[in-house]
Amino acid sequence: MSRKLLWLVLLAFGALAQAAHAEAAVPTASRHAVLDVNRLEAVVPQKLDLVSLGEEDTQRDRQGLPPRFAIPQRVSITPAKRGTWEDLGNGEMLWRLRILGREGTTSLNLGFTRFKMTEHGRLLLYSTDGTQVSRLFTAADNEKHGELWTPVVLTNDLVVELTVPKKEAQGVELRLGWINQGYRGFGTLSADSYIKSGSCNLDVECLDPGDTWREEMRAVGVISTGGSTFCTGSLLNDTAGDRKMYFITANHCGITSANAASLVVYWNYQNSFCRAPGSAASGQPGDGALSQSHTGSFFRATSAASDFTLVELDDPPVAAYNHFWAGWDRSTGNFACSAATPCAAIHHPSTDEKRITYVITPTATTSYNNPASPGDGTHIWAHWAADPPGPFTVPGVTEPGSSGSPLYSQAGRFIGQLHGGPSACGATGDNLSDYYGRFSVAWTGGGTSSTRLSNWLDAGNTGATTVNGLDTSTGPCTPPAAPAGVTATAASQTQVNVAWSAVAGATSYTVFRSTTSSGPYTSVGTSATTSFSNTGLSCNTTYYYVVKASNGSCASGNSAQAQATTTACSVCTAVSDVEPNNSRTAPQGISGACNQISGTFLNDATTQQNDFFRLSLPAGRTVTALLNGLSVDYDVYIYNSTTGTEVASSLNGGTTADQASWTNTGATAVNVYVRAYRFSSTRTTYQLRISY
Repeated sequence: MSRKLLWLVLLAFGALAQAAHAEAAVPTASRHAVLDVNRLEAVVPQKLDLVSLGEEDTQRDRQGLPPRFAIPQRVSITPAKRGTWEDLGNGEMLWRLRILGREGTTSLNLGFTRFKMTEHGRLLLYSTDGTQVSRLFTAADNEKHGELWTPVVLTNDLVVELTVPKKEAQGVELRLGWINQGYRGFGTLSADSYIKSGSCNLDVECLDPGDTWREEMRAVGVISTGGSTFCTGSLLNDTAGDRKMYFITANHCGITSANAASLVVYWNYQNSFCRAPGSAASGQPGDGALSQSHTGSFFRATSAASDFTLVELDDPPVAAYNHFWAGWDRSTGNFACSAATPCAAIHHPSTDEKRITYVITPTATTSYNNPASPGDGTHIWAHWAADPPGPFTVPGVTEPGSSGSPLYSQAGRFIGQLHGGPSACGATGDNLSDYYGRFSVAWTGGGTSSTRLSNWLDAGNTGATTVNGLDTSTGPCTPPAAPAGVTATAASQTQVNVAWSAVAGATSYTVFRSTTSSGPYTSVGTSATTSFSNTGLSCNTTYYYVVKASNGSCASGNSAQAQATTTACSVCTAVSDVEPNNSRTAPQGISGACNQISGTFLNDATTQQNDFFRLSLPAGRTVTALLNGLSVDYDVYIYNSTTGTEVASSLNGGTTADQASWTNTGATAVNVYVRAYRFSSTRTTYQLRISY
């Protein structure tokens, strides 16, 4: 995400009343003989110093803060003390307040620090010329936090209108606490001074009609907080599949328990047609509309380590918005993104219309903004495709405003939210990449409900490692039947084939595995057919399987259990760890189909953390590295020497054994490096079995 001066264009950020709100969102003043708007009491906020604001925004950008589009001003205005009241003569009262933005104001939005509407009362915001009208705010918007933050209205001359029956007037609780003047947008700067989303980015509307990424894109929204700053975020499913409005973004976007009520999410903000990446049109303002929004949320959890914040939106889903609750994957390994099965980021670069950026190489586990792997393990390092899938060949990126946006695995599951990085249009090599706070780290977070995700996304403590996405539904989801006829058959020392009968209405199946009869089970993969091959297993080991069917919205219960025992282990050659073998340039060579290595770091220098072993892997064979016999935390990695890239890893914590596998799909043998990594500061012994 390129950290450059961001003169954000707040294009068409007017929450116009449409769809279900259109008929109701008509100003009361337009239907009655009332005072002319020029006779209303008016509030004039503070002046905007655009030069100083530009300098401040430059500094904010250098500090990695979310982009700012408006300047908030604290006020304290109630209908009892300010504004103009009128008796409509029909049993209703009308209260209006005019707000006049200063020079340079391009939009206005408001923060009511106290909002409690009566049963028949209604609040509306609109421009004095009537071209911009918000939706109605009613008693349905009363929340426990007692606040209301409005979407922006693209005007510098705003009317706030309250209509209430006389008998309910005393029951309205309304306090305007913040007036937020937007200063970025048309009329603020010359068009040449705008920095829009880079032209290299790909509109989501360029996706084919049947492209499955069209599901995930409906989970993504652009957000504002405190009526002032912007980021991106995503809806997430939970293990209950109950369509709670859980929404995740970045910790550095600044949402806290104190300001979560001020969150506004804008849905389906995307261009209506595909602009070719790299074209002049792709770098110009689009035609996206921000007429669909949610306002207000409750803070749930946050942690700076993996840069995540989870909130729960305080209003229910809106069917017209066609929401999608993204699935997720909290596994700890790297993700095998490829050209055939890409991973993808969906985001609002510079908070403009929604874009999609692809990853076609395996991700890496790192610290933030540091490519050394595994670093502290809190982030995912994603390299953007230099030649992305599809007809367009211009590499896409992320930008300021994309912060908090989701990265999805090749299975379409959420695996992290954008923290930052060096990418920008035209970047190459490692600069064509960004860093995402890792979902698996956020799962356990800081160990409390307010610092981790598990309490919220798995409230039933199912232990699920993966969850599929969930579509909008107008009623309770009817799950498909559980698969019948499940069988498990050992194919080799390291592979078991699982099969089952087709289920009516099922669109996919998830396979779960355990080494203990009756579980607990862990998801090991999904299939669109009625079979699945589970590879990378240990020899002479019994595995237990169950299968769930999904119809795209909800899943069945577990099938009956099936089991299989992998074939007997080959006799392994006993090998001792021989120093020096601390790097890929000086590994310890091994040969044969199975090696049992007795390793130690006791003879290494205190700064040495690696033991490397090299073997030749025949074409079509799968190498498996099992690291066990641990008394402290070690990890295992596999590298393809031809490309030098990491192809598999296992990063289990504590003394849990680590196992990683990789298949040579090429036509010839390749050299493979297996790395035992000492994560702990304690030097001790380990056992490493390398077999194929």
